[in-house]
Amino acid sequence: MQTLRDEIIKNITGGVAHEEYLPKFKVYDIKQAGASSDGIILIGGFVGELIISFTCMLDYILASPQN
Repeated sequence: MQTLRDEIIKNITGGVAHEEYLPKFKVYDIKQAGASSDGIILIGGFVGELIISFTCMLDYILASPQN
């Protein structure tokens, strides 16, 4: 089971650099044109709320097919 999870994570993340979070990192919104690789890019605002809402609705529907 552990190897399957490791293989999936390796295929999904690929060559992404893994770094510990430090307070000096800049935080960017995904829509910011000036975002670079020197910080963390987040999905926020309206798009993030839509993603969270649809994910919650999908989980609710899949948990009980009667809905």
